[in-house]
Amino acid sequence: MCAVEGFAYICCFCVAWWGRKWPAVGVYLGGGISLLVSILLMKYAADSVAITILSFTGKFCISAAWQIILIWHTEVYPTTYRCTLTVLNGVVGRIGIVSAPYMVDMDKYIDVPNEEFILPSIYVVLMISVGLLHIIPPETNNRKLPETLFEANVRSFPMAKKDEDFKTVEQNKLLDDVATKI
Repeated sequence: MCAVEGFAYICCFCVAWWGRKWPAVGVYLGGGISLLVSILLMKYAADSVAITILSFTGKFCISAAWQIILIWHTEVYPTTYRCTLTVLNGVVGRIGIVSAPYMVDMDKYIDVPNEEFILPSIYVVLMISVGLLHIIPPETNNRKLPETLFEANVRSFPMAKKDEDFKTVEQNKLLDDVATKI
C-alpha cells in the first residue's frame, strides 16, 4: 500500500509539465472508474487478482489527486487569503478522512439493500463528480499567482462581463446608485 502512495507522489512531479487541471481530472475519473469496476467484479465475479489491482489503481489515483490538489489550491487562491483558505481546505479534508472509516460500518446502523454494492458506490459517485467539477477552476501552471480576490475572480471566471477598468457591470451600477444619492 505504501509503495502505491509513494509512486503516486513521485508521479505528481508531472504537473510541472502537464499542468494541474487535466491530471487532477484524469486521476479523479480514473480512480472512480477503477473503483466502480472493482465493485462490479466483487459483485459478479470472484477474480481476486483483478479486484486487488483495480483497488490499488483507485488508491494510486486518490493519492495522486491529493498531491495535485495540494499544489493547485494554493495557486488558485489570492495572496491575501491563501493561508486561511489553505488551512480551511485542510480542515475539510480531515473531516473527510475522519468520516471515511464510518462508511465501512454504516451497514450496521442503516438497513440498505445490497450494501456491499451501494455503500462503496458513494465513493465512486464522489470521485467522478469531483473529477468533473475540477474542469471549472482555471489552470495555474506557469501563470502569475493572483494577488487580490478580484484578480482571482477574473481568472476563475473569464466569461464574466467586464468593462475597460476590469470592474463588473454590477459594481458600476452600485457606484452609480451611490453617486446619485450623494
